[in-house]
Amino acid sequence: MPRPKSNGLPNAGDRDLKFILADKSRPANYLFPSEHLVFDPVSKKQRTARYVQGVPDIWKDKQPKDVTRTAIHFVDGDLFVPKDDTSLQEFMLAIMNEKGDMCTFKIDNPEEEAKVSNEKRRLISQATGLIASKETKPSGKEELLTVARYYGIDTSSFELVLQALWTIAEKEPEKFIDCFNNPSVKMKSLMAQGKDIGLFLFDDDTQVKNARTGDPICHVPMGVDPMDALTSHALSSKGKMLIEYVENEIK
Repeated sequence: MPRPKSNGLPNAGDRDLKFILADKSRPANYLFPSEHLVFDPVSKKQRTARYVQGVPDIWKDKQPKDVTRTAIHFVDGDLFVPKDDTSLQEFMLAIMNEKGDMCTFKIDNPEEEAKVSNEKRRLISQATGLIASKETKPSGKEELLTVARYYGIDTSSFELVLQALWTIAEKEPEKFIDCFNNPSVKMKSLMAQGKDIGLFLFDDDTQVKNARTGDPICHVPMGVDPMDALTSHALSSKGKMLIEYVENEIK
């Protein structure tokens, strides 16, 4: 019985399938183990799946006792399985269903890969377009500096800022685009400006202090970056006076 369709995988026997090695550290000519412990969604139990050529059932406890498993060879990184070999397709799909993103192989799907690649290119184009559209305008330049401070970039040289932002936009375009509408980014930039003109003391890992009075501003939880803790404090209901203080000082 074919396993229920899940995780966006095709059903065994629907079409020919080509599996390709996703783990580049493995040799291109690879002998893949033909017996695995996987979750059976029908019985809802862990069962041993085994591929035996000519035996329609992949579950070892349902196979004849006098059969032996069949070797599975990836050649040049590929394993072509015709739709008529439903047991091998079902075996490979059961492993994919079990391993998810950790699986050592994947189904070759050029159209889907092209779609993902094209979407990433569109996002990169949008992200880099934001930089190009803002770098020559005073208000846009300030927005770019805001994002740069969020990423912890030294803002003393605008050309170096642009260089760093181009790299980030190409590496993580979706997150970069979101930065321009994220209140946390703008607040972290404001707090970074306050730090740059000496308003805060980050003299230990437990609290942020007012550099002029020595009074504590906020507690820094263990493992949290002090600037992130300060930003969270500014965004909280207790942060109004802190925001006004920093805004007045940087004018």
